[in-house]
Amino acid sequence: MIQRLDHVNIVVADMEAMIRYRSPPGPAAAGGPPNATGIRHIALRVRDIDRLVSAMAAGDVAFFSPVQEVPGSQVDYAHERKRLVYCRDPEGNLLELCEFS
Repeated sequence: MIQRLDHVNIVVADMEAMIRYRSPPGPAAAGGPPNATGIRHIALRVRDIDRLVSAMAAGDVAFFSPVQEVPGSQVDYAHERKRLVYCRDPEGNLLELCEFS
């Protein structure tokens, strides 16, 4: 029997199973750039990326570049604009912070 829940408030984490670069081709070995074969990085969707990056940089997080806008000619996200930036977490994992608008 399924229990009925009243006054429910949830948060859903929408995660894509895999992103595969069509070009440029990446190396097959572990390590290397974000387009390398295998699990290369974790992408986290964020709000107000500029404020978040500023706060993280003030806490000594090093970013690989300023926030970048992904050209619509490269990726179509249902006509949403995607902005992103890469950094490493304390364990050295490559993180992508991305914002859609």
